Amino acid sequence: MADQACWVCGRSLNELNAMFRGKTSKESTIEGQEAKVRKDRADFRSASGRWGEGSDTFSQFDFVFVLNNKPQFKKIRYLDDIETAKKGMVDRLGDLRKSRIEVSLGEVPAEELNKQKDFISGRLDAFEKATGRKISAFEGLNFRDGLDYIGKSGLFYYDLQLEALEKSKTTASQERPSGKIEIVKLKSMARDVPVCGVCMGLFKELRE
Repeated sequence: MADQACWVCGRSLNELNAMFRGKTSKESTIEGQEAKVRKDRADFRSASGRWGEGSDTFSQFDFVFVLNNKPQFKKIRYLDDIETAKKGMVDRLGDLRKSRIEVSLGEVPAEELNKQKDFISGRLDAFEKATGRKISAFEGLNFRDGLDYIGKSGLFYYDLQLEALEKSKTTASQERPSGKIEIVKLKSMARDVPVCGVCMGLFKELRE
């Protein structure tokens, strides 16, 4: 069959396989999204490593209290960035956990998250087990531990996107057109002929 050519277009199986070896446009788009997420993750990791600077005096203060009273803690240089990360990443994970509302997750749209609902739920369960607390629950954490929790949650926020995107890319790769050649019988011919998957749809007279 390897050297047999399609009766319609004349392409061999090897030629067809070469045609479909490349990535689909969807796969290329997802790879671009993955590259952005990896960069954002690296930037977050670098930035969050500096957030504790100047906060030693307040390390044992209640984390939520500090965020709710930012004007009183101006010595903490990165408090605005910390609050932005909490709302933009950790609280978003909390919204996703509730599952009562449709939310996107960075580069992953809500529609795709819904397709992977069981997988996402399992990963959220595993993160809660690893951290020993419900997602986006800061109650009882001092400022130092709160920073540590945001750091872990932020990295998980990006890692979960990468895992979901990789699963989407795998699905997209399976949607590539088939390069196979099948022997089919045409109503208008007295003999069977080899037809490739590309040309198969051109024939309305193929017997089912």
